[in-house]
Amino acid sequence: MWHGRRPVRPLLLFALSSLLGSACATPQGGPTGAAIVQDKAVRPGPGRLPEGIDPVGYALELTIDPRRERFQGQGSIAIELARPRAHLWLHAGRDMTIQSVRCVHGDLSVEGTISPAAGDGAEPKAGEIMVRCAQIMPAGRMELAMRWDAPFDPRLAGPYRARADGADGGWYAYTQFEAMDARKAFPSFDEPRWKVPFRITLRIPATMRGFSNAPVVQTLPQGEWTKLVFAETRPLPTYLVAWVVGDVDVVGIESQALTPGLPPLRGLTVAGRGEQVRPALEMAAQMLPVLQDYFGRPYPYAKLDLAALSEFGAGAMENAGLITFREEALLVDPATSGERHLRGVASILTHELAHQWFGNLVTMPWWDDLWLNEAFATWMAAKAVDAWRPHYDKRTDLLGGKLWVFGEDVLEAARAVRNPVHSMADAEAAFDGLTYVKGAAVLTMIERWIGEEAFQRGMRIYMDRHAWGGATAEDLFRALGESSGQDVAGVARTFIERPGVPWVEAELVCDGSPPSVRLTQGRYRPLGSAAPAGLPNGEPWRIPVCVEWPEGATTRSACTLLDGPSGTLPLETTAGCPAWIHPNADEAGYYRWTLSDQGLLSLVSHRDALPRRARIGLLDQAWAMVAAGRLEPAAFLKAAEVMAPTADRHLAQQLVSAVGRVRGTWEELGGRPEFQAWVGRVLGPSAKRLGWAPRPDEAEDDTLLRPAVLGALARAGGDARVLDRVTASARTYLSDPAGIPPDLAPVVLREAARMGRLSFEELRGLLGRANAPAVRVNALRALGSLPAGRGLEEALAWSLTDAVRAQDLRHLHGAAWGGDASERRAILAFVDARWIDLVGRLPTFGWGSAARMPERIGRFCDAAGRDAARALFEDKAPSQGSRHLRLGLEKANLCIALRASRRVDLPPTDEDTP
Repeated sequence: MWHGRRPVRPLLLFALSSLLGSACATPQGGPTGAAIVQDKAVRPGPGRLPEGIDPVGYALELTIDPRRERFQGQGSIAIELARPRAHLWLHAGRDMTIQSVRCVHGDLSVEGTISPAAGDGAEPKAGEIMVRCAQIMPAGRMELAMRWDAPFDPRLAGPYRARADGADGGWYAYTQFEAMDARKAFPSFDEPRWKVPFRITLRIPATMRGFSNAPVVQTLPQGEWTKLVFAETRPLPTYLVAWVVGDVDVVGIESQALTPGLPPLRGLTVAGRGEQVRPALEMAAQMLPVLQDYFGRPYPYAKLDLAALSEFGAGAMENAGLITFREEALLVDPATSGERHLRGVASILTHELAHQWFGNLVTMPWWDDLWLNEAFATWMAAKAVDAWRPHYDKRTDLLGGKLWVFGEDVLEAARAVRNPVHSMADAEAAFDGLTYVKGAAVLTMIERWIGEEAFQRGMRIYMDRHAWGGATAEDLFRALGESSGQDVAGVARTFIERPGVPWVEAELVCDGSPPSVRLTQGRYRPLGSAAPAGLPNGEPWRIPVCVEWPEGATTRSACTLLDGPSGTLPLETTAGCPAWIHPNADEAGYYRWTLSDQGLLSLVSHRDALPRRARIGLLDQAWAMVAAGRLEPAAFLKAAEVMAPTADRHLAQQLVSAVGRVRGTWEELGGRPEFQAWVGRVLGPSAKRLGWAPRPDEAEDDTLLRPAVLGALARAGGDARVLDRVTASARTYLSDPAGIPPDLAPVVLREAARMGRLSFEELRGLLGRANAPAVRVNALRALGSLPAGRGLEEALAWSLTDAVRAQDLRHLHGAAWGGDASERRAILAFVDARWIDLVGRLPTFGWGSAARMPERIGRFCDAAGRDAARALFEDKAPSQGSRHLRLGLEKANLCIALRASRRVDLPPTDEDTP
């Protein structure tokens, strides 16, 4: 359906194909000799197409053979013109050859010509074109019929092709259109504000199978080809259109096994891997009812396919009805996939399923509101997974994400979550931790402030009001405000529309009745920060602040909206002056906090009485105080020891992070006996409790924690017995990847490689034999962990051969960047020597893209390394990487400033463990 508008005539181009001439020819005149004047283009913003030329539907046929380097297309776009015009602006890939174009209005059919778009706000370098019709088209409905030919993209963006299992595998054709790459597949109005139905036909080799957003309604054999006609889609923006073509294994769930009302559910993989998609299908079948219940709406589309792609630059993509994934993000091999892998699949899958409502059913009009898609899907995935499997405790994992993103948001170069987008480069840069994780943390804070029921009601209002259309952040804030009676927009804007982390100083005052907490807000700034001092723009944040304190055997809390530079929060307590206060109850607020030295000591000394999330956030907060120059490193070291005896996975992981932060900042401590003894006191109790082998019926949290603790002990603790055990386990894995616990495998392989106890040849052989995604990723990361001078250089050079998939470069290279100083120098030299080859292979989109590489400067905590990296990337980095260069440089500067300003006084090795 076209929502009340006259439907597009079926592929008008096909009936007119004999009339279509070359688009290169220039019309010799207009209607009855009338001159065609240049139409004025009124744009809503830079890099955006003019208004008043609105697509209302696409009919496309594409001929796709993944074995060939190019594909062909033909089709028509139905367009509504607000006024008569002869010039139309739209998008087409820069390498696309448009062979013919025709402008049709009723019985009027004229030739069109094409030129790059020009004028204020046009973006011809991004593929914006102008079609000049030979006559002025009247206002109302018209059609633009075209025929084109284009190459598959070589860098995993737009329409691309990839092989399965290396150079000898079969070919597959895939798509990745977000953010602005649909134009590489077909001429289009490639902006999310336009949501219209698509009718897609794929002409593919008869030996292959094809899939798109909607179900197949007609299969037409044509000798060596098969034509697949798909049902018309519901309204979609171009970035959610998708297809998969190749020798595909298809695994489905029988309809009787599905909850009534769920769509047909299938998994798609390369040939031979179908069974590995079953666990994810079963998860999806159980997760969809959870999401339907939360939104109060059924799944929006006619079917759901989950496709594991042999190569994929991103992690996963929420295409309507055809969600695509990296293999390791979807496939599960019971012999080699551990608990962490299973939980990762659940989180990624649920994130993409949540998008089917939030992002697909209701879509942002432009990329400045990308956070509406990604922040909500991140937040919703944690909530939905916990409703499905409460012991997964994904919302506490989300707390860990907030603590991480603080480190991104404190940077002077940090951008606002909701940030202007003027170009393709701006849109690509918006896919970062601030969009996903800060946005989700702000939603968590708002939900706690207004309450879960009011938040859910607001979400349903938002969905009902904007279904099948577009909506902005203001629309969301308005709905949440209606459901709660609170000024949600006023609070949210101060966090979404400006960068920076608030700093709330809390002082307990007990000289009155009742006791109170004096609150003062500012901006958190670490030592060496270039961020401006004081409140952003001179205006305070509007912060929902909740304080908790003990009352008998329980804990109470009180909240206020801190919307000025300072405020006071009374504590309605009957127990007198509390022994301690925690200034961020449930760690739900998006702010750093500080107490007096005595107040912090009280929290540490009463650690067992603190609520769980307060204990988890305490060490991170202490480190933030060290980084800001408000706490000596020695006090942090002692606090970590005091917190050490714990069976809580999340708290123990904070201890692991504490060890990594100290070693990463003061790298020279690594080999000192005093440091290794401190590591033993901090992590030893957990290691002793967990042991090396899983116990029968042990808690899943212990299974997850073991590799983190043992890996940190191996790297920082220097215990010979641990290192020998790591080596023995890694060698078992080389001979049989199912021979050791799957969750332990990534750590032992990486640490054995780092110590030089595995060779490049051994790990290359493991990768060649890998028949499961988890084994492949483990081998790649171990290759990148080899020491400089003992295999790393060989691994880096080999990574640019066809033996390593382009999508997997980030695994190998990321491990090298995460090594010690000598490894960082080695990969820097490799990048310098092989820059052209490297950029030619790296994806153009996602965390592993070339534009994001300069941010690796942040791995250096010494001036010499920083300066060498800066010189290299300033010389070589693409212009779109300039922001990532600034981010990386600032991270390095902060680490260097902290290292220079603070001396670490390690306690003697014979000191008793507290």
